[in-house]
Parts: sequence; structure tokens; C-alpha cells
Amino acid sequence: MQRNTLNWSYIVRLLGEVPLTKPKSIKEESSYHYKTSKGKRMNSHLGWPHNKRGMNMVKSDKRRKRIKRLLFGGKIEEALALAENTDTDFLLQMGALMIDKDEYEIAERLFSRVIEYKPDKGAVWVCKGLALQCLRKYEEAIRCYDESLARNCENDEVWVSKGESLQELGKNREAIICYDKALEIDPLNSEIWFLKAEAMQDSGDFTGALFCYDKILEIDPQNIDAWYNKGTTYAHLGRSGKAITCLKETVKRDPHHVNAWFNQGTILESLGKYERALPCYEKVLQTTPGDVQALLGKGRVLDNLGKYEEALGCYEKVLKKNPRNTSALGSKGAALGNLGKHTEAVACFDEVLKINPHDATAQYNKEVSLRYLEKDTK
Repeated sequence: MQRNTLNWSYIVRLLGEVPLTKPKSIKEESSYHYKTSKGKRMNSHLGWPHNKRGMNMVKSDKRRKRIKRLLFGGKIEEALALAENTDTDFLLQMGALMIDKDEYEIAERLFSRVIEYKPDKGAVWVCKGLALQCLRKYEEAIRCYDESLARNCENDEVWVSKGESLQELGKNREAIICYDKALEIDPLNSEIWFLKAEAMQDSGDFTGALFCYDKILEIDPQNIDAWYNKGTTYAHLGRSGKAITCLKETVKRDPHHVNAWFNQGTILESLGKYERALPCYEKVLQTTPGDVQALLGKGRVLDNLGKYEEALGCYEKVLKKNPRNTSALGSKGAALGNLGKHTEAVACFDEVLKINPHDATAQYNKEVSLRYLEKDTK
């Protein structure tokens, strides 16, 4: 999961020391109006104070408007060629606006130009890193985060962003170190605990992930995602009882949590508890009536309960959506075989073998049905 929603508001918070106001689009933009000081002589045509400072403001304003038009027109090089070292706050505004519009490449170029003028400004390194991260240039993003951390190592946002980039590169152990640094600064932040749990699972440390979910539930006992993820982690470890307990806690808080109901059904089915598995699959189908996996699960459970006609109804619904679904075809064949309809069963297994000639289960079940047909002819 990604912690930060990368938009104007987030960049403004990140660049808190810069007085940012959201720039308008070219069409919406109105001219700036400056109040004149008392006693200043005005140019009757332009309405600007007739002094050097006022004229410089006019020139800067015109230049920035032109830069903006060029940026919106996709002429990045021309826009940057006009920028001066007095334009850093304006370039930051435009970079934040480009982030808001998902124009990450342009944003990265603008932040790079600000860094040329003010290389010691740590927050701008973060902004450049975030733009690079969105462009999936993770190695470059990490270098930017390191530049920022060299200036301020107490920013948990930067540690998190570096961790996310490391995780994308498969460097989960290094990512966990970053998340730990962030948690030293903000130990009650559930989102960081989630990211650490995900990195631990990716590195194969499921026990460590459980510890993280427990921490989240200490902070927020009603956290649905933590209960669900804790349940699926227990399921992965083969601890079915604890998994079901957590998944029950999930649906207690969200009765329409489809995945929690489905996973409960799957676990109970694997334990041979078909009577208890059936209502779980039915809960899924109440919310998403066409869910293929839930229809197949319900069909299997009905098969195991000896309700073959009802099971066939489930498989038919799947095949109506996708006639080449081999799971549904094979299961339909098995249900027909259990009903003694071996000719129809063989036809289903043949369909499976046309799609996948190496399906050993379909081949075996076909041979069983053929043996029954041979007995019937004798």
C-alpha cells in the first residue's frame, strides 16, 4: 500500500515553509493587481508605480505568466530557459501543480531547477524524489531521499518514501529499516505499521507481519484491514483456527467484506467443514452474484454435501459467463457422474481435455465414467 496521496495538499504540507498558493490554469488566470503606495506617481497607461521596484515586478510577472503558458503547452525547455533564480517559489508552485495533474516528468524537471538554485533545501529533494518515484525511477528517487535525510533525518515522511522505493526494488530488508526509522519518530502511525507488515510478508517473515498487525490493533482495535490481513497471514501459516477468528472479527465490523467471507469459506472447505463453508460462499454471492470463484466454491461444497443438482446450477452459471472455464467443466462432469449421467459427464471431460490435453484429473474422471458406461452395456 502507498501511504501518501501525492497531490497539491501533500506537497504544500511538505513545503510548509514556502508560502504556496495554488496557481490557476491559464484560462482561469486573472491579472495580478498591486496596490500603490500613497504619494507614488502612477503611469497613467499601465497603472504601475513609476519606480524601479514596480517595473521589476511587472517584468517578473510577465515572465512567469509566459513560463506557465509554455509549461501548459508542453514546451518545457523553453520554459526553463526563461526561469531565473528569483523564481524558486514560483517554480515550486508550478511543480506542485504538475504533481496535482499527474505530470510527474514536468514536475521533476521543475524541482531539479529549484535544486540548482537552492541545493540545500531538503524539502525540494523530497518533492523531486516523489516525482521520480511516480515515474518508477526508484534508484534516482532513493538518492533524492538520501539528500533530504542528510539535511534532516527526523522526517518520517521521507523515511517512508525511501522504504516504499526500496520495496519496489525488492529490497525488503532495507525497506524495513526505513520503516523502523519512521516508527521511531511516529510510533502510533498505523499506515507505517502496515507498510512494514507488507515488507515483512514479502521477505517471508509472516510472524513479524503478525506482530505489526497486533501493533495496529493496539492503536485501533476496530481496524478492519488489520483484522483481515492478520487472518490471511495466519491462514498462510496454516493456523486455520486463528485465521477464522480474525476473519470473523473482520466481517463483524464489515458484514459485506467479500474477501473475508470468501477466505473463511475456503479455509472451512479445506477442513471438510462443508456445512459451515456454504453460508460463507453464499454471503459472497449476495454481494457479488457473479463471483466465479465463489460459485465454484459453493458448487464444490454442495457436491461434498451430496447436493449434485444444486452444484450443477453453480457450474452452469460459471459456464454461461465463460464456456471454456475448465474448473467449471471438470466439476460439472464430476457432478453428472455422481448423478449417474456418465455420457454427459464424458462430454464435459472431453471439453476440458480439448482445452488442456494434460489435465490428469479430467483424464482420470473420464476413464471412470467410461468404465461405468461399459458396465451398463453388458
